[in-house]
Amino acid sequence: MQAQQGQYAQVNGLKLYYETYGDGYPLVLVHGGGSTIGTSFGHIIPELARQYKVIALEMQAHGHTADIDRPLSFEQDADDVAALLQQLHISKANFRASVTAALPACRWASGTRNWSTNW
Repeated sequence: MQAQQGQYAQVNGLKLYYETYGDGYPLVLVHGGGSTIGTSFGHIIPELARQYKVIALEMQAHGHTADIDRPLSFEQDADDVAALLQQLHISKANFRASVTAALPACRWASGTRNWSTNW
């Protein structure tokens, strides 16, 4: 399955890379430390995209998203995800995250009443 062309969004001073696949209820994929979209989710995206609108991200200093002069933190990752989804006008979404990405997903979801997580 081909992604819609990979795109970049300006969020919190970061040029964040993301890809979208499929249609349906949004499913946000957040990779773990040292990973990328392909290494964490490449093998399951085609199946997930049959049911969901998949939004796969590459966080700061990973894959297509460059590092910038700010500390790396789970809190910042969560803020970046929230800013991207706000730009995409997504008010509710499910998440699939690696273990290291679960903390930002939970922090983000708990800080915003209209978001849901589903592992």
